[in-house]
Amino acid sequence: MKVKRIISLILMTVICAMCFSVNASAYNMPPLKSFENYINNNALPGQSSTTYSEADGGYKLNLSKSWSDSIKVTWKVGRSTAYHSLTSSISSVYYSGYYQISSYKNHKGTYNDVYVLKVSPYTLFASYDITSIPATSSSKLSYTKNVYDYLGMSTPRKITSSDLSDLKSDKDYCYIIYNPNTNTIIDFYSYLNPIIYYGWSKPTFVL
Repeated sequence: MKVKRIISLILMTVICAMCFSVNASAYNMPPLKSFENYINNNALPGQSSTTYSEADGGYKLNLSKSWSDSIKVTWKVGRSTAYHSLTSSISSVYYSGYYQISSYKNHKGTYNDVYVLKVSPYTLFASYDITSIPATSSSKLSYTKNVYDYLGMSTPRKITSSDLSDLKSDKDYCYIIYNPNTNTIIDFYSYLNPIIYYGWSKPTFVL
């Protein structure tokens, strides 16, 4: 796991060097906030506790729709445009507890009175990292698509208890930010989300 993470960081350093129009700080891995002292280990208000599964270690959350977020940065290569995009998505959610916060702010906006959900195993997610550099007189078109997450595993896949343990050792407690009014996900607050991992989005909270 650690070796793949190191390789990932080396690749990102190379990409960052090419992205001369992008601020290098946009690739810094930020520290993540912990809500472990606040989490209520119950089902969300209005959700039956019978949705809890001992086998899955969490409550099943039936979302109105799946969630996806993507950011693209571009830079010029001659007369053409190169790009680097990061995408994260979640299709199904299991959680073991929640905490309500006053507001959450990320690169898309500010959201009031939302919930922080502690992710449980079997939550299904995906991570995509794409870089496209156009051909020049001295080089061919370069296109790479990386589907490996922060832990070095291929996605889409379901989160495991082992994943959560590995993340915790890196002070990542793996949360989903949830809007109860629309029954939708706002963000995936974890290094498993490449947008968070590479620091392209640096969310803030008001408790």
